[in-house]
Amino acid sequence: MYNLFNAICVQSGMRDTQWKKFVLLWSMILALILGVTAFFSRGYNHPDEHFQTIEFAAYKTGAIDASSLAWEFSARIRPWLQPACYYVIMKIADAAGVRDPFTIAAILRYVSAFFAWFMLSSMMLCAYHFFDDPSQRKWAVYSMVLLSFLPYMFVRTSSESLSSSFSMIGFAVLILGSTPVSSGSMTGRLTERNYSNPLLFITGILWGLAFEFRYQVAFLLAGFIFWIFFISIRNKKQALIQVLVISGGFFAAVIPATFLDWWGYGSFTIAPVNYFYQNIILDKSSNYGTMPFYGYLQLMLGNRRYAVMMFVILAGSIAGIIRYPKHPFSWGVIVFLFIHSMIAHKELRFLMSILIPALFLMVSGFSPKTEKDAVFKKIWKFRHSIPAMALYLLNIFILLSYATGFQSAAEVQFEYYIYHNTVPPFRAYALKTRSNKTPLEHGFYRPRGLEIDAGESFGGIIQDARGKKEFFVIISPPETDMDSLYVPSGYAMNKEYAYKGRDIYSLTKELFGKKNEELWVLYKFTAQDG
Repeated sequence: MYNLFNAICVQSGMRDTQWKKFVLLWSMILALILGVTAFFSRGYNHPDEHFQTIEFAAYKTGAIDASSLAWEFSARIRPWLQPACYYVIMKIADAAGVRDPFTIAAILRYVSAFFAWFMLSSMMLCAYHFFDDPSQRKWAVYSMVLLSFLPYMFVRTSSESLSSSFSMIGFAVLILGSTPVSSGSMTGRLTERNYSNPLLFITGILWGLAFEFRYQVAFLLAGFIFWIFFISIRNKKQALIQVLVISGGFFAAVIPATFLDWWGYGSFTIAPVNYFYQNIILDKSSNYGTMPFYGYLQLMLGNRRYAVMMFVILAGSIAGIIRYPKHPFSWGVIVFLFIHSMIAHKELRFLMSILIPALFLMVSGFSPKTEKDAVFKKIWKFRHSIPAMALYLLNIFILLSYATGFQSAAEVQFEYYIYHNTVPPFRAYALKTRSNKTPLEHGFYRPRGLEIDAGESFGGIIQDARGKKEFFVIISPPETDMDSLYVPSGYAMNKEYAYKGRDIYSLTKELFGKKNEELWVLYKFTAQDG
């Protein structure tokens, strides 16, 4: 254990006082950013992070019925490690008298934020070992802490967040706990290395947990294991033994998690096999859209909000892979991207697993190897240019927008008002949106005694509600034909509440005279006397 601790201190630079102070400062800044973002990021970025995690856990607590769960539950393709962790947290919260679902969801986001903080802080320590130049080390840290959308994505209750955190914590343990055969340049340090079996077993456990949070991370882990076998250990017999040790740790995590799946679904099942059968053999994932092999390139460069940042990361990663083909991140990113690109259904969030490796490759790709490297010295100096400063300002603005609630699900924000400002039993009509959605469909957030009648048209709602002394109607103006909204004779209409974005992005739009539109509105119709 002493040898392991000593190795970590040496590889991480914790004996370098200046570096130690720098990492401590930026880990504190990171904690602040993650904490603020977790607090304001009510809701979700993608429905999966709610319906396949929180709702599963809520079902096990008895708060919602199995009939309201996503199709993944009946197909038995979702791993239960994450919902099981949430189930425990919900039970502890209930025992402590905390029953507000929005408070509980915030606690769950802070759990994601904690593991993200731990992982990113660990990767800051890796930067000391990965780079020779202090400026390169620092820019790796800056990019991990300040990249606009990264804190927002890491505080999510998504499988991508926890899987990414645990896969990279495992990698940080592997690198910081091992010693290089050569103590020379970065290239030498990241090729041949000496690993102890306990270290490899611990790494395997962490990677097994990452897999049980999200199966697709296996492709990144496969790239790392290929690197260990083909690059990092010269003796192939020894390499095979040590890969088997990692595999032992991996299955030490996966096998108990299989029993969690049994507990979650109520009978024995092998969820990863079900997942492969449903999404690959039956190709159900294609029902949610398909893209060609190069689709991820389209997704990265087609996003208007951060296409420039994506281009910089992409260009730097490609340069890093070409210049450092023996880098462990080169192996991980190539294997992950190649296999994911072969799958027809693509989403930008799927790339979260390789985001941190890509940032390290970007710094390596843009920076010079030696003082004689004239071309890359010019490229590296570009980071101090006026165009680069403009990009940094844009990035910080987007970072603050995400941190203050931008992109949080408007439906959940509206549900927050309903939960805290209505008295059960409460019944309302909801006009369906153009996409056939109704609000308050999240069982976890729905207060007891709330009833929602979904209406196809406003006229139909009025016909059904005639004769009542009062009734409520919920409408999403951007998704509804507002011309069909009218006040029926004998009634008065009052706007009880309207939700619209209140983050820095939305407020800036108002500052420049652009309308900040209402996203969800609650109307109250009251019958007039006489």
